[in-house]
Order: sequence, then C-alpha cells, then structure tokens
Amino acid sequence: MSKELLNQPFFIVGCQRSGTTLLRLMVNAHPRLRVPRESWFISDLMDQLPLDSPLTEQERELAFRLISNHHRWKEWEIADEKLREIIDSLESPLLRDLVDAVFQNCANPENKPRWGDKTPPYLKEMDRLHQLFDKAKFIHIIRDGRDVCVSLLKTKWNDRTTIEQIAQYWCEMVEAGIASGGRLGKELYLEVNYEDIVLQPEESLKRICDFLGEEFDGRMLDFYQSSSEELSEAQKQKQIHEKTKRPPKSSDAYRWRREMNPMAVALFEAIAAETMDRVGQNRRYQGALRLIPWGYKLVIESRNLRKRLGLQIPYGILRKLGVAGDTVYQETENK
Repeated sequence: MSKELLNQPFFIVGCQRSGTTLLRLMVNAHPRLRVPRESWFISDLMDQLPLDSPLTEQERELAFRLISNHHRWKEWEIADEKLREIIDSLESPLLRDLVDAVFQNCANPENKPRWGDKTPPYLKEMDRLHQLFDKAKFIHIIRDGRDVCVSLLKTKWNDRTTIEQIAQYWCEMVEAGIASGGRLGKELYLEVNYEDIVLQPEESLKRICDFLGEEFDGRMLDFYQSSSEELSEAQKQKQIHEKTKRPPKSSDAYRWRREMNPMAVALFEAIAAETMDRVGQNRRYQGALRLIPWGYKLVIESRNLRKRLGLQIPYGILRKLGVAGDTVYQETENK
C-alpha cells in the first residue's frame, strides 16, 4: 500500500451514546493514529464551499470564519491565530487540502501521520465526506438500541425525551449509516458492535486495525490511562464519560436488561424491530410474544384519539406498568 493511501483519513460514526468516544480513545492510543475532539464544522464547510474546485481567497476567508466561529472549535483549544496561519499558507487549495491541513496542524500534537474524525452526526454525511476524501474509510459503531435508549433517557442530551422518539432516532441513524455503507462497499465501510468492543476489545481492535491497514498495537487496550487528557472540560464537568477512565466491563453491555422495564422494552422493540433484525440484535419478545410489543404500540399510538374522545388511561395504571412519566409519556395524573 502506498504512503498516500496508508495515511488517508478515517471517520468514526454512530448515533449518540453508541460508544464512539470509547472507540476514539482506544484508536488515539495507537502510535500512528490521531482522532481529536469532535469537529462538527466539516458539515458547514461542505454546505458553503465547493467540494472539488480550488478555493479562492474569499472562500478561504469564509472557511476561517466557519471554523473559528463554531462552538466546537473552542474545544480544540487552539488559538484562532494558528488557524489563520495554516489557512493563509495554502495556495489555491481544494477543500480537502484545507481540512487535512487543519487536522494535521491543529489537532495533532504528537505529529502522528494519520488523522481521523469522531463526530457522530457525520453518520449522515458519509456520502459527501466520500466526495471530499474518496479513499477515506468509515467505521460505523452500532450499539444495542435499547442501551442507547437507556443512556439517552438519563443524559437528556436533546429533545428526544421518550422511548418512541429515541427508537425512531436510533433507527433513522443506523439505517442511514447502513445505506451509505452499502454504496461505499466493504473496502471503505466497516460495521462494529459496541458490545464486541466491550466484551472482546483486543479482537475488535485487531479487526479495526486490519480494516484501516494498520498494525494492532497493545497500547490501544490501555487507553484509559490517558483518557482524561483527551476529554474536554465540558465533558469532565458533566461526567458523562467516566467509564472511559477504566477498562471496559461486561456490565457496560446490555444494561437494558437491568434498567429497562418490560413494557418499555416492548415499546422500543415494536418501533425498532426491523432495524434490530437487520443488524442482528436479538429481541426480548420472540415467537408468539412478538405480539406484545405491537399491542402496546397500539395503546401508545391511540392516545391522541383517546384524548379527543375524552378517554384516558389513569396515571396510576401507567405507573404500575412502569411506563409513566419521563420514561414514555404521562397521560393523566389520576392517582
């Protein structure tokens, strides 16, 4: 493999709370690979700048503003003057040249030869990123959707506050990644399961390194020894990645079995059944029991009609079922 191909960038993608940060820290421990904190600004650059023609002076200035004004850029803890210096040094660069220069010089203190990016929303940008870097590789990490649901309900990162909304989000993101991966092909796209990374870290990392064309390095398993240095101050304050400060434990996988009540599981599986089957995630409700989620889904989806008719399920009943309040929805507080 040529040096040019060997040092092509790569992207770690996945929906929120799927383990992208864990994988980023593991990969960062490799002596040749560098994945900085999430960028986010590449989408803005692709939205407003040409993907395949040299950038004018005005376009390079726009690139500087788009990057330096993005709130995620601040987490890189690099002075704007440094960014300005790097962009101004480029003569008629293509957008990919500009992005490459920023990653190589602004987020690579150890001067590693190959950079990657870990920004979960880029899961929906894979096709455009492929236009930008036609040899770039994509690692799509997929976590059990029910565990994603448990985690998002606790963190409350966005406006998805119900099992229904999170199940729909998980399906949308996973399906988008699979669709783009199908267009990219096996040479450029790899799916890995979060559970495999947790339960079989060495085997999983060897598979990822093989996909990237890199030699596995045992230091990747000791990522947690320097993980604090890689987390932003905001992440440290929120304490949302505390588990990355230790080796993975088997209890990190399949948390839904302990933390999700049966009816909540039923609702998630009713909505996400097809996607779960597509990625090989075993449902709790098998055989004839698969009717349970669909019946429960019907109860949930009929609530608007029941409200119009003045028919409501008492809150006390929902509470006994374990699906009231923030977990799914609160219909009426008749206790």
